[in-house]
Amino acid sequence: MNTVGLIALVHGMRAYLARPEMVALIPKMPTVTALGWRQREQQLNQGMGQANRITLYPGLEPSGAYGQGGDLTRENRPSTVNPRALVTWRKPVTMSVWAVDTSSNYDEELQIAAAEQLLEYAVQAAHNAIDPATGTPVGVANLEWGSVRYTKPPVNMGFGAEILVEFMQKCPLFDRTVDIATPKPGLNKGPIT
Repeated sequence: MNTVGLIALVHGMRAYLARPEMVALIPKMPTVTALGWRQREQQLNQGMGQANRITLYPGLEPSGAYGQGGDLTRENRPSTVNPRALVTWRKPVTMSVWAVDTSSNYDEELQIAAAEQLLEYAVQAAHNAIDPATGTPVGVANLEWGSVRYTKPPVNMGFGAEILVEFMQKCPLFDRTVDIATPKPGLNKGPIT
């Protein structure tokens, strides 16, 4: 069974953000959640450090097209060395980046600055994501970045700020595994005729 692309991306982002140099940069480590439709809807007023989160989920947020699954294409074959790759699945994904500066909860300038800083770390994590289970890079060339928008007040604006980012994740779909016969050289001990 193949690893699900979005889950592999999230696991890779978690691993990247857990590296000691990233933990030192981000004083309030964000939560990274896969398939987080419900996670995004939760109120983020649980206290210090708990409102910083990065949530990824399938579909595009502004149109509410949660059911839109993208498209399959044989053009631009998957960027993989696996010869079983049949098609590329271009999956629409929304990334919600929500951050708060608790030094002054109602200062919008501080909240926007906190959200933009966390967005930068989120993009770095997505770009450098490597699936911990397989060691396969799942960021870099597998993402096509799209539009960015802020949520508008009064959506929980008193506690942080949210930025929504759309992107397409390119995931290969594979053919079944087939046993491959490999010819081996042989020596003919008889005379060549």
